[in-house]
Amino acid sequence: MFKEKNIIIKNPLKADIRFGLVYPNVYKTAMSSLGYQIIYNYINEREDTYSERIIYPSTRSLETNSPLSDFDIVSFSLQYEQDYFHVLEILREADIPLRREDRTSDDPLIIAGGPCASANPLPLSDFIDIFVVGEAEAVLYDFLDMYSSLNLSKRRRKSKNNNGNKINNNGQGIDDDKMDLSPFLDIEGLYISEFNNETNIVLSEDMESIYHLTCPIVTETDDKDFIPAFSNSILLNVSRACTRGCRFCMSSYMYRPLRETNLEDLFSIAEEARENTGLNKISLIGAAVSDYSRINDLTEGLKERGFQVSTPSMRIESITMETLVALKSSGFKTLTIAPESIYSLRRRINKDIKDEEVLRVISDAVELGFN
Repeated sequence: MFKEKNIIIKNPLKADIRFGLVYPNVYKTAMSSLGYQIIYNYINEREDTYSERIIYPSTRSLETNSPLSDFDIVSFSLQYEQDYFHVLEILREADIPLRREDRTSDDPLIIAGGPCASANPLPLSDFIDIFVVGEAEAVLYDFLDMYSSLNLSKRRRKSKNNNGNKINNNGQGIDDDKMDLSPFLDIEGLYISEFNNETNIVLSEDMESIYHLTCPIVTETDDKDFIPAFSNSILLNVSRACTRGCRFCMSSYMYRPLRETNLEDLFSIAEEARENTGLNKISLIGAAVSDYSRINDLTEGLKERGFQVSTPSMRIESITMETLVALKSSGFKTLTIAPESIYSLRRRINKDIKDEEVLRVISDAVELGFN
């Protein structure tokens, strides 16, 4: 069906912690997610942990074809509420008890992260043991350190003896007891469903302290069902959060303050990613890419370095003729803007963009030859 470049292969038998990273939607959607790829690489930088991908509808990993029940930790990436049903379907098909109260220490620890987990963990709190609230880089290593210190993976790993009894790695019998999750209450940014505890959204201090993806997985296929949305592109994270405050936007409120990646760092990240992938196309990623303070310098600099540039969407108010010229010269062919609705409704959702501004951008883009 497809080939992949830059997948990470380790010996799962030598990993202290086996981490199943589940995307509850199809492959092309999963591999279009910068966050999903970041977590995969970020966790695999730990010598004691091996993260493998499990992508709906499969319940086996892409890397070693291991069943979901073999993993010590199963982590769901919750990007969209519509995927919640797939979460339950995956657990059921993997023969893992759906409800957390029915699981024992023999079962994997079920966790979840992503924007939906941060915004409201309650809809899935009967099924998920722990939610990561905020940005993963700010909390995941602390979580894994705690998990390791409690020897939880050794407690739940088991095999069958000749009599069919459960035994642990030392060959001793084990009880179907509950996993004690109370130590995780000490980690800010974790919501433990059992305790219904209060916690705060935890964020990375700046863009220098986040994990930038320089060795992404590249999918090689002609099958349109498996081609990611940003196929053959390097995903470049220019910023996190947004200052605009549109009423419907989680990013504006949950992930503040706005943090921008240093311009020279972006060039270095892009060039390193090109070395690792052979790709020359860049997709700029951020809540409001055109609000990046040096967007013109960025697009011009990427062009000078031989990259083609694109971005999923741009904020209308920050698009100038100079910006459009820079984008066009760096390889942009299409321009996506989002007026959302008529002006009176835009005002209500705090998106005070006048029709004249929308028409100005469209007119300038057409004049420059955008599709």
